[in-house]
Amino acid sequence: MGPGLRSGQKVKIDVRSSLEKRKIKNVIGYLKGSDEPDKYVILGNHFDAWVYGSIDPNSGTAVLTEVAHAMVRTRRESGWRPRRTVMFCAWDAEEHGLVGSTEFVEEFADVLKERTVVYLNVDNIHSNQTLTVMFCAWDAEEHGLVGSTEFVEEFADVLKDRTVVYLNVDNIHSNQTL
Repeated sequence: MGPGLRSGQKVKIDVRSSLEKRKIKNVIGYLKGSDEPDKYVILGNHFDAWVYGSIDPNSGTAVLTEVAHAMVRTRRESGWRPRRTVMFCAWDAEEHGLVGSTEFVEEFADVLKERTVVYLNVDNIHSNQTLTVMFCAWDAEEHGLVGSTEFVEEFADVLKDRTVVYLNVDNIHSNQTL
């Protein structure tokens, strides 16, 4: 077949689809923070998929549920609570245009802008790659760190070849944790 048909060949395609409205359901859970309960660390992943057993989203779903399970178990067994509220978000209808997460953000935009410290998207974790966390401060020289422009130049090769979480820790005071 290739990029075109030869000798006037034709292809007939019979498409049988329909457009219908469906109700979607996001699943949101949280573990309330001890010191800053109105600051949110959010972990998210979608749970819809085009096929069963796919890496996308099941690898991220496994990570999301295991982190939630471990934190809740630790809370029950020891009384420990995270410093900030940790939210666990399972989004619906991602494969149809990021619908679940978009609707959530649009509905709670003002609260999220004010309270969210970091959002970690755990979708599609695969292939035994190492998760690299890099910290960068804009006025980094006084802290012995690389500034934002130098960061991008210095780590361009690493950024394109690895799974990287980039956290801007601009305005974190002493003894603060996620």
